[in-house]
Amino acid sequence: MTKDFDTDPAHEAGLAALRLILGNLLLRLGGQDAEGGVNARKLAGHGASMGVSVDDDAGNVLFRLEMRDGPMSPPARLNAPTAPGDHIIPVIENADGTTAFGIDMRDGSLYPQPPDRREGTTIEFVDPDNLGDAWNAIQSRDEFGPVIRYLSRQWRETWGYEKRGAITLAQTYDPALGVVAFGGGSAGVVRPIAEDFRYHLIDETLRSPEDGEAASALAAAFLEGEYAARRALPTVVALTRVVASTVEADALPGSAPRLALRDRVAAARQALVPWGKELFVDRISLSLLEGAPQTLRATADLHYAAVANSLRQEIAEAAGQAPLPVVVVSQSAGTRTDGTSEVILAEGELDWAHWSLGLVVATPRYPFPLQQGTAATLTPEAAMQVSELEALAANERLAGRDWYGPSLGAKASRAGRVITVPFTAMSALVLRDPDRHGFCVDGVTNGAVIASVEVRGSDALLTMTADPTGTLTVRYAFGETGDRGDGFPCNRGSVTDSWSRPSLTVTGTTLYRHARAGRVSVF
Repeated sequence: MTKDFDTDPAHEAGLAALRLILGNLLLRLGGQDAEGGVNARKLAGHGASMGVSVDDDAGNVLFRLEMRDGPMSPPARLNAPTAPGDHIIPVIENADGTTAFGIDMRDGSLYPQPPDRREGTTIEFVDPDNLGDAWNAIQSRDEFGPVIRYLSRQWRETWGYEKRGAITLAQTYDPALGVVAFGGGSAGVVRPIAEDFRYHLIDETLRSPEDGEAASALAAAFLEGEYAARRALPTVVALTRVVASTVEADALPGSAPRLALRDRVAAARQALVPWGKELFVDRISLSLLEGAPQTLRATADLHYAAVANSLRQEIAEAAGQAPLPVVVVSQSAGTRTDGTSEVILAEGELDWAHWSLGLVVATPRYPFPLQQGTAATLTPEAAMQVSELEALAANERLAGRDWYGPSLGAKASRAGRVITVPFTAMSALVLRDPDRHGFCVDGVTNGAVIASVEVRGSDALLTMTADPTGTLTVRYAFGETGDRGDGFPCNRGSVTDSWSRPSLTVTGTTLYRHARAGRVSVF
């Protein structure tokens, strides 16, 4: 140790403190003894006090610290106690003379120390009291209280979990997705959800819904698809508002069902705050006018458009998001005995008529069986398949891709005995069951009937028993009456496009893009 300035108690105290700091530093870096490697020198210039350096044997400077007596510009203004005590040697002072940075003479530590060093560690290893194995279980505390984070194989495979109080959720990315269902149709059918995704799928209370209703089924189908694709699973909030036998007033802004659903969305948004997540509702399943089958086609079309537009804005506002969700509709099928409601026709064209409103028609419901003893209620398995198709349709629309089942063109044409019915389709048509083709020709005045049906590309060819006369109209899966006794709606048909895939939610079944029910004039 050398020095070239006069003996001064302050200098001696500062130098002793710096030697402690540098000694600690060298010990941490390599276990060296700092005694012979610390050199203190008087600095030249205005306000200079002293400098301390650590040199190697060759005189190379490894570390250098300078302290000056002159005023700092600008003055330091750090948060520090105003009276740290006589054992603190000031190195930097605030403008009011209090110590901003200094050295504790008792052990050579810096002043002030970080909070975790002054107050001890803020985490501890704990038992998360979970339902399986656990490791790296660490408890910490934030402004919302204690939280335990750990790894476990308690569900399917290894996941990270977060536990707050009695609620445990999988650790997922921000935001949480929201899935909402509103109305009648099959919304209230309790579906057989094979995997409830209990740590990913929640309601506004952050607990598993366990209701099997439309939003829960739609969310579970979405999660099954993400899991099968090996993509990261999000937290999904599923909220269903069942309105049986819906009429127009049930779905208007300010109605009790709408307000109740909005409040649940707002509650879910607030409940997610401690978990560091925002809520983003990306899809709404909508089914209207179940209780008003006499509604005219044009009226039903306008009602759906108005409700879809206002509801998606209302839900987005409650969730605190700017983008609006897509609205998914599954075309109704009428009942077991009556398939003449024009609401069916309106629903089948919603995406074509109102593309800008985010509407997508996932599937018609006529191919699916009904519960015994009911007029129009799908079986639980059928309702689950509809939900899976809705999940696929929403995914495609949100990804900027098309999704639509074959849809009747603007008009059909006749040449002799053959009526050509064009479809707009995503791939070539397939007639799955010629005996249940679903076509009917109205307005025939000479008794001609359909002899056979075949499909070529995107056209269906109806061969009549004779050249038909009259003002002709072709119906597909629409306008039928009478119970066929086979457990299906009276409207039926078997035209699909070429797409199909095994269901991920109902074992042993295959999903198809069925042609939508419709009606078209023949020219």
